[in-house]
Amino acid sequence: MKRKLINVLIPDTESGHTMAVVRCLKGFTEIKLHGCSFDPKSPFRYSLYKESFTTLTDKGKESYIKDLLALVESKNIDVILPIDEDSYRFFASHKKVFQANTKLATLSTEGALAIATNKYKLAKFCELHGVPAPKTEYLNDLMELNQVNQQSFPYPVIVKPETGWGGKNVHKLFKKEEVEAIKPLSDPKQGTYIVQEFIEGYDIDMSFLAKNGEILAHTIQKGFLKRSNRFAAAAGVQFLKNEAVYNGVEKLVNKLNFSGIAHVDLRYDQKEGDFKIIEINARYWGSLIASHLSGVNFPFLHILAALDEDLPPVTFQPIRYMDFVSVIKMRKKIFSVKKSADFNWKDTDLKFILSDPLAEIYNAWKRRIR
Repeated sequence: MKRKLINVLIPDTESGHTMAVVRCLKGFTEIKLHGCSFDPKSPFRYSLYKESFTTLTDKGKESYIKDLLALVESKNIDVILPIDEDSYRFFASHKKVFQANTKLATLSTEGALAIATNKYKLAKFCELHGVPAPKTEYLNDLMELNQVNQQSFPYPVIVKPETGWGGKNVHKLFKKEEVEAIKPLSDPKQGTYIVQEFIEGYDIDMSFLAKNGEILAHTIQKGFLKRSNRFAAAAGVQFLKNEAVYNGVEKLVNKLNFSGIAHVDLRYDQKEGDFKIIEINARYWGSLIASHLSGVNFPFLHILAALDEDLPPVTFQPIRYMDFVSVIKMRKKIFSVKKSADFNWKDTDLKFILSDPLAEIYNAWKRRIR
C-alpha cells in the first residue's frame, strides 16, 4: 500500500547532525523534508534532498514560535522533527502550542530531559533507582576536588562539566595537583564541573527510540577506532548484542518514563562486572547512519511514532562502520586497521557523501571548525 505524503519540518538544521537524519530519510519518496534555521548557510540548504529551506530572523522566543507556526501552515507540515537537545527542551516546554497545529516528534517531558541531559542529576537518579552508574559529586569550585573523599574517589578521577558534548572539557586526573591546569568553564550552558570515579574497563553505547518508558527500537555498538580525543565518540564502531547493556538502559528508560530518541554512553566496569551509565545524549548522534546501515532507521521510526502508526519489527545486524572523513584524517591509523580487520570502503559513509556532495562536504567542514 502506497503511503500518503508526509511533510516533515526540521526546525534546527544548523545542527551538525542534520545531514545524518537526511541520509536516513532520503530514500523515502513519500517524505518531504523542509528545514529552517537562523543560520542562512545551514548545510541543509544545499542538500539535494530538501523540499524547502527557510532562513529565520532571531527576534526572540515569541517571534520564533510565530514563525514556526507560519511554516507549519504554509508547508502543510505533518511532523516537526528536532535534531538537538536544546530544541527538544524548547518543544517540550511549548508542546501544547505546537500540538494544536501539527504532530511533534515523540519527546520526553521537561523534567525527564532535565535529568537525562545533566550528568550529575543523571548519576544521582541512577543511584536512587538502583541503576549502575559511577560515583559522582558536585564541584562548586575546582579546588574542592582536594577535599573530596579519597576512598570514594581514588585517583585517577574524571572531571567534566554537568552538561557537554564531544568530549570537550573532560579531564582524567592522575594526581590532585593536575586540577590546577584545568581552565574554568566559559560556557554557562555547561554548568559547573563534577567529579566521577574512573571506571577501569571499556566503552560501549546504546541508541534507542522509546515512548512512555518503553523501548521501541535500539542498537548497541562498541568502538574499535578511536579519535584523537579519547572522550569523543569513536570513529569506527562494531554492532553487537548485549543483554546486560539493554537491561540496564531499559530500566533507566522505564524509571525516567523517557520518550524520544537518545544515545547512551556506558562503560563496562571490570571490577564490578557490570555496565555503568555514563551519560545520555537526548538527541540524534553522529553515527546515526551506522545504525541505519545495521538495520534500524531511527528517524523514520521516530516519524511513524509521532504519527501514532504501528512500527515495523526491526533488529540490527553485527556490521562494522567507519566515518569516512575521520578515516581520511587518521589515514596513518587506517592501514593498521586494514591489516588487523576486514576493512572495506563499503563500511564507510562515502556513498552518502557522493550522493549529496555539496551539503555533505560543507557540513563536514563546518563541524571541523566548531
